[in-house]
Amino acid sequence: MASQHQHNNKAATTAFNEETEDDNLETTVNPKAKFYDIYGPEAKAEVVFKTPEAKSTLNLQDVQGLVTWVLSDGFMPPWVFIKTKRKRKEIDSQESNQTSELGNFSHSFEEFTKDLPFPVAYYTLTTKQQEDNGYALNQPGFVSTLPSPSGSSFHEIVALDCEMCVTSEGFELTRVTLVDIKGQVLLDKLVKPSNAIVDYNTRFSGITPEMLDGVTIRLKDVQEDFLKLVYKETVLVGHSLENDLLALKISHNTVIDTAILYQNPTGRIYKSALRVLAKRFLSRDIQQSGNGHDSIEDAKTAMELALLKIKNGPDFGSPPSFMRRKLLSVLSESGKTASFIDDISIAKRYASESSHTFPVCSDDEAFSKAKKEVRKDRVHFVWTRFSELYSYYKKQADDEAQFNAKVAGLIAVQTCQEKTANKNSAKSSISPELKEILTRINSRVSKLYASLPTNAMLILCTGHGDIAAVHRLRKMLTEQNKTNAPREAIVKVLEELQAQAEVALCFVGVKH
Repeated sequence: MASQHQHNNKAATTAFNEETEDDNLETTVNPKAKFYDIYGPEAKAEVVFKTPEAKSTLNLQDVQGLVTWVLSDGFMPPWVFIKTKRKRKEIDSQESNQTSELGNFSHSFEEFTKDLPFPVAYYTLTTKQQEDNGYALNQPGFVSTLPSPSGSSFHEIVALDCEMCVTSEGFELTRVTLVDIKGQVLLDKLVKPSNAIVDYNTRFSGITPEMLDGVTIRLKDVQEDFLKLVYKETVLVGHSLENDLLALKISHNTVIDTAILYQNPTGRIYKSALRVLAKRFLSRDIQQSGNGHDSIEDAKTAMELALLKIKNGPDFGSPPSFMRRKLLSVLSESGKTASFIDDISIAKRYASESSHTFPVCSDDEAFSKAKKEVRKDRVHFVWTRFSELYSYYKKQADDEAQFNAKVAGLIAVQTCQEKTANKNSAKSSISPELKEILTRINSRVSKLYASLPTNAMLILCTGHGDIAAVHRLRKMLTEQNKTNAPREAIVKVLEELQAQAEVALCFVGVKH
């Protein structure tokens, strides 16, 4: 559970986890930071959730990212926006100023390269990077860029974007665009594919049948035009350039790829879309026309993003290293004080020197401590965990007779489902003891929320699975315990319980 609030120019965040194992926590944050008064003097903090993509999920790293964005120097999470979030001098205002400076495209390459932190060549991809990212190097049938003529001037840096359609032979080039460092268009031509078009890919390419009517320019023609503008020494900029060069069937080794230049904030293997980078670093919406992409707009955007990175150095726009570090340590380095309330074994594992650590033995004690901590002005983040539900499941799993009966019941239900496809048969009744536990959890969460200061953000993470049962079943299979149930049936039950245990819900709200 996490909470952020705006009250007397102070903010607080509280995070809370329940119904989960040791890796779940609850926290409260109260950073003393000023907010932009963008909604009037009586502005209230507000959580705005962004429409998720189909089948998208969050993980604990995403939740941590929200906390570090509110209290530290993290990046804005892609899944949520906090209105009246505090001003961040280190990143937000800095990037905004730098963006406006570069957005005019009024400088020459010579002017731009004066007093750079690192030379432009530093940002070009190595051969290994190109190989790892699918660049086609020295492929048969490809033409290569040539050295510039001796003593002649040439474009030191240009940006490329291509549009493709689907033909009977796969993707083929339909439009090629080059822009220079000032954003001026050097080349922009439609291209007639060599093979029959199966799909114009208009949604993305912006190319329609009418646009290609009467077009006689072929791939060979634009290759010749390209080679007159881009020489071996020219730095070629683009977003996922391997696709553009593949469509052009051109080999060029001196490239800056903004999809690699700006590492995805999640730290995963995924690459950020050009429109995402444009929004984050240029405060600009692109690809919004509804008629497909505009290769001139995309080429200019890639150029501007590259120049922005080059001007400000390799660390600009890079995901903060704290994404892979202890949250409490990150908050401490940002001058924030945290209160950590949990079972003593968990408290020892996650506590840091700068945090207030409160080992507790019960949920009532955890609730009491958390209620006090969220009201302290000098505490920016409070974490606590309600573990009564997990203790209940663990007690059941530790009772051999009761657990075996439960497993037998789950196997019977699963068998019934396989025979009848009746999913309703999986519903189980809730015992009076479990009802009481859930009622108490609900009461504690409600009372804790009520005790939060105005504009406090509450983050509640709650699991759905029986983790204790998962652990017990794994142990049974590992130790090959004697049981009347077939091993295959136990494995199926484990798979089902494990799938349930991997799913959780995250609630984020602001106290008004």
